[in-house]
Amino acid sequence: MMAHWDLRSLADDLPALRTPLHLLVGEGDRAVPPRQARQVAAARPGTTLTLLPRLGHLAHEEAPAAVVGWLRALASPDASDPGLRV
Repeated sequence: MMAHWDLRSLADDLPALRTPLHLLVGEGDRAVPPRQARQVAAARPGTTLTLLPRLGHLAHEEAPAAVVGWLRALASPDASDPGLRV
């Protein structure tokens, strides 16, 4: 499935995305390294990024309660802009 993805088209369209984008990235992810998330954040204005310590590509399976906590904090109506946390 992934072999047929058109990632160039996605990358070209990313700056036009109007939806807020926050990336939660396992700092130990070897499938999609954090440097790629940093590239996405740099290419799309307003994107924020949180590196999840000691987690990998399947962070949601490795530490589900922690990931839910991060998501709840991001979704909180009184949450301040989380900014770039690395």
